[in-house]
Amino acid sequence: MDRLALRVDAIAGECATSLASRLGMANGEDRLRSFCTHMGLSIKQLRLGDVGCLVRLSRLADVDLNALSAWTPKQNEAGYFDLGAERIKFSAFTRTTMRMCPTCVAEDEVHQKGIWQLSQIRVCPDHGWLA
Repeated sequence: MDRLALRVDAIAGECATSLASRLGMANGEDRLRSFCTHMGLSIKQLRLGDVGCLVRLSRLADVDLNALSAWTPKQNEAGYFDLGAERIKFSAFTRTTMRMCPTCVAEDEVHQKGIWQLSQIRVCPDHGWLA
């Protein structure tokens, strides 16, 4: 399967795991792990920003690979992730707790922006919400 019939719109700044989760929900899967298994995606590799997983997900969702890749943390070296053009130490990320601006959620839908995974980012640039 190259592209899913039921897709979701890409949201600016959204990371791959968030897109995969929303895509799974649209296709009847309430768990990211189950969706990844059914679609032949390694959830571990998706969380690490593996290029092959990002390519597969972008095709399934019919979204721009470059935009998806830009906002997905990618582990290219042990202990470090790349997010956009920045190389960031793993300890700077908070990836076990989902943080988001409630106003952004009310305006769009529930999603996780890649930048919100950085523990130092505490204020929404659009709404001033302090986490």
